Amino acid sequence: MFQTRFLYFAISACLGILCSYVQSLFFYLLFILFIVWLFLANKITLGLSGFLLSFFLLFLVRGSYDYQGNHSKIKEDASSFTITFIEPAAIDGDRWRTVGREKQTKEKLLVSYKIDTEKEKVFLEPEQVIGKTCTIQGSLSLPTLQRNENGFNYRQFLKNNSIYWLLWIEDLNLTNCKKENNFLFILKQLREKGTIWIAEHFSETTVPIAEALIFGERGMMDDNLQTAYQRLGIIHLLAISGSHVVVLIGMLYFVMILAGVTKERASTILLFLLPVYAVLTGLSPSVVRAVLTSMVLLAKDKFRIFSALPMIDIISLVFCICLFIEPRILFSIGFMLSFIVCFFLIISSNLIKVYHTSTVKMYFFTTFISEYAVIPVILYYFYEIPTLSLVANLIFIPFYTVIVLPYLIILYVLSFLFPQMLSFFSFPLDLVLMLSDIIVLKLASYPLSTLVLGKPSFVFLGAYMVSLPIFFYLYEIMPKKSRNWLYSLPILLVSLQFINNVYSSKGEITFIDVGQGDSILIQLPYNKGTYLIDTGGTVTFPMEEWQKRKEPFEVGAKTVVPFLKSKGISTIDKLILTHGDLDHIGGSTAVMEQLNVKEILYPNVKEEPSVEKDRVLSLAKKKKIPIRIIHAGQKWNIGKNSFFVLSPLENEALTKNNGSIVIYAKVADITWLFTGDLEKEGEQALMLKYPLLKDIDILKVGHHGSKTSSTSEFIEQLKPKIAIISVGENNRYHHPSNEVLSTLKENKVKVFRTDENGGISFYFSEKGGTFHLQIP
Repeated sequence: MFQTRFLYFAISACLGILCSYVQSLFFYLLFILFIVWLFLANKITLGLSGFLLSFFLLFLVRGSYDYQGNHSKIKEDASSFTITFIEPAAIDGDRWRTVGREKQTKEKLLVSYKIDTEKEKVFLEPEQVIGKTCTIQGSLSLPTLQRNENGFNYRQFLKNNSIYWLLWIEDLNLTNCKKENNFLFILKQLREKGTIWIAEHFSETTVPIAEALIFGERGMMDDNLQTAYQRLGIIHLLAISGSHVVVLIGMLYFVMILAGVTKERASTILLFLLPVYAVLTGLSPSVVRAVLTSMVLLAKDKFRIFSALPMIDIISLVFCICLFIEPRILFSIGFMLSFIVCFFLIISSNLIKVYHTSTVKMYFFTTFISEYAVIPVILYYFYEIPTLSLVANLIFIPFYTVIVLPYLIILYVLSFLFPQMLSFFSFPLDLVLMLSDIIVLKLASYPLSTLVLGKPSFVFLGAYMVSLPIFFYLYEIMPKKSRNWLYSLPILLVSLQFINNVYSSKGEITFIDVGQGDSILIQLPYNKGTYLIDTGGTVTFPMEEWQKRKEPFEVGAKTVVPFLKSKGISTIDKLILTHGDLDHIGGSTAVMEQLNVKEILYPNVKEEPSVEKDRVLSLAKKKKIPIRIIHAGQKWNIGKNSFFVLSPLENEALTKNNGSIVIYAKVADITWLFTGDLEKEGEQALMLKYPLLKDIDILKVGHHGSKTSSTSEFIEQLKPKIAIISVGENNRYHHPSNEVLSTLKENKVKVFRTDENGGISFYFSEKGGTFHLQIP
């Protein structure tokens, strides 16, 4: 199967980088096992093993050098900066943002500015800032950390791109800036002008696809449509990849030959144009990989170098070059997906030639291998796999490669030659793309379009990675009649992970960090119950139309749903909405749209109508989710775990907060009290109704620690051991109040807070449980 040896150097380089960054003995051991296996299998000699060790050490040193230097040189209290803007400025609502390089330290900064007026926005929108050097005043802040388990680590993401600070500008004045021009800036300016040209001349339907496939810019594409592409497993079609570069090279080569250019000169021209094309398309990992590979192949034919190297060696060489230049690129999802698919397709090429003679079988096999190869990466980062991916790729890959991409390139050229007739030329493509979008959105809307498996453990991650080489090996040695059973190998692994997640012997109660709001997951062992108490919600304030963001942050879609999916949760048995405040139910729509909710519990109280409550309950009715109105006295038991509803009390005139659902639970032999936004009056009513309510182990503090809640009388009666406050970091309400914190301290209650600790989890089994803080 592996007739090459340069692949071994690529694997050694990869392990060297991993050892330098992850700093785990596991990867050192993995390298040793890899060398021993190669030697015992007679794939390498003792001398070659020495070369592989040297290569491993070279990349270990290169990665260590990069790791040690991966920190900021700018002081936190700096306030004056000379910045050269190196990326186009993006305006979304009242936010202006770009990337700049500080002149003295040469360090990149993510630069943001809040636009004050609509007039200022109109002035800034046409401004092209690439290459401008400005002296600006501002303040630095650190990017956010990972605040929930498996959550997005924005600080690490920016750090991998050598950005350590967010720079918030006090006053943006671009009139006194100096213009710097170098070849790289000129190319980036051309890219920006190209996207502007498309936005001004192409139809509304074609603009997002044209910018994505011609210039690698997806900013204009609707988030819902991108999500739909991702759910179908065809999001890669919206990125410039190897097939795009091949199509472009083929078209340019054909045009040059028709124009009378010799083959040798055409190859030379392409060698010079390809790096330019990489910059014009944004230097994404897939573009860099495709361009470098194409350049090596062109050089191989033109200069007769690398002539003895097979394709797998060429890809391995490109992989090592990329890693040596930028070691941190290894942690880029795009880089990993691009090379993994490329490696395995090349490795499988011999199997395709030998065993698949028909075009249909060959196409199916290559698509299957591509899908199989990326399963571990997709699950590690996105927690679910698209069930329709194989079929969707079989349909949409030729559609985009053969029809859409060539049509767009021709259309882009025609837009300069015949701008007045562009709408006529683009009309057929507009119709096809509109139909394509409708089909994609429709297919992605089906509940079973994805299978939620959660983030795989290292055991399953290793099993997925090892299984594909095993698949290739068995495919070669097994009889033809038995070979088809091998296609069930990924299905077997997926099934095992699904069973392991769903029927885990461990349970958890997690207070999800949703900022200023509440969301609590209760997951009982062996899939006996999955409950979600509130869903958080992004509180918005009145703003003018020009200030509104295109896709504003929504905590349900961006925080709660990804967290649940990372746990392998696709079904919520009970969605308990304690009351109708936005910061408790705002994320419910995202939960209902993306997960299967069996039942909603809502308090039996009279409250003023609200847009958010009506939206949530209307969606529940549309999806035929039963809505159960509950009050004090109702309960349910699951094995040794019991749940009692203590509030709202019947026939009580209660405000919205005091009408919150309050649940007393006994889980893992520990008593819990979940209080929603209960305030002083509700606490007093609770104490009168339940005078024996005492000795609570864990108290979820009411109303985010507001001074209107958690009176000394209430805390003294409950005598909690641990209090958990769900509260937003640096929130405008100044929660939790000093009075509440003092009361808890006087009663010797240990306090955990989501603003300080991030997500707060209690993991338990039959043997007991323990707390885990995301930020200790």
